[in-house]
Amino acid sequence: MRGAAVGALTAALAVAGHGVAGGGYPDSSALTLLVLCCAAVGALAGGLGGGRGALLGALAAGQLVGHLALSTALTAHQFHGPELSPAG
Repeated sequence: MRGAAVGALTAALAVAGHGVAGGGYPDSSALTLLVLCCAAVGALAGGLGGGRGALLGALAAGQLVGHLALSTALTAHQFHGPELSPAG
């Protein structure tokens, strides 16, 4: 149950956070990569012993993996803040 919860929460939060922050919502290939990465994180979290600290660490690692998966899969991923260049 712990692994399934970590995997599902990681995927849901990665998609929501990435979309709300302006990084775009994933298409089918990016979503497939994200699900595979989150399943791996969930499987690792399911085998972890320990308390809340291990669970929070697994969730944090899952968010990092989810962001990296979406960042590499989505070609339109870029920083949408103010430009710092003189021409900008």
